[in-house]
Amino acid sequence: MPKATTKSEPNHCLDKPSSSFDIALDIFLETGCFTLSNEIVTTELLIYFKEYLKKQAKSCSVLNYKFYLENVIFSLGSPGLFSQESLREAALEVFLNQIFSFSPKWNVIAFDKVTILQDENYYPLSSYFILLFLARFKVMEADLTELTMTNAEFHPWAWMRFLTSPSRFDSLTLELLSNEDREDNFLLLCEVLQYAKIKILNLGATEISAEGYHALNKLLDNNYCIEKLLLKAPTNSALRAISQKNKDRLLYLDHEKYLQGRWPL
Repeated sequence: MPKATTKSEPNHCLDKPSSSFDIALDIFLETGCFTLSNEIVTTELLIYFKEYLKKQAKSCSVLNYKFYLENVIFSLGSPGLFSQESLREAALEVFLNQIFSFSPKWNVIAFDKVTILQDENYYPLSSYFILLFLARFKVMEADLTELTMTNAEFHPWAWMRFLTSPSRFDSLTLELLSNEDREDNFLLLCEVLQYAKIKILNLGATEISAEGYHALNKLLDNNYCIEKLLLKAPTNSALRAISQKNKDRLLYLDHEKYLQGRWPL
């Protein structure tokens, strides 16, 4: 269970930051890597962080900027403060604006199991948030090599525009939530990914139907950039057979690349 993060008391000149939030700030300003794991973050802490970063000079050195949120809960107060879906992650968006202002290029961005807590209700990242976030990278920077997005609603148009950009990156981790649109969203995703230059595609715990596995097979037929496909093992025997065909297809593609001198086994 994530633990609540609290702002540390003012430090003496020689003291090291004492809270995990302050440590994350300190490491980010020094290395360009911001990491929070297993934390509960309040709106007050986001404001504190934003105001602190405003006072810091942007780094002149060339850093490999990376951003990791893993199993983090953002507690955003009562519904009277942020009641609409379009406003739910407003405080988080302001925080991200401040973080990403430190560099136009980022190597790794991961929103892994990020949850919004509001009036005792837990929400995934909304499709509206995904739209705003992906618009920030509507033309992928060449430096962005890894992107992780789990526990987030799917925004078809935003992902379509993002994944059909010409740049190449190494790894995409994307889980689709279980909802009534999941099947259609998954088929659309497979269609769009035919044009994406991605080496490793990780679909996490996404539930995949027989039609979805056939769409994956078509994807592998048309996208020779994909070298590894990671997904939840199916429990249905018929789906296992289809899944095995996809695995065999990847082994065949590896062998073909090896014969053509494109990919070392």
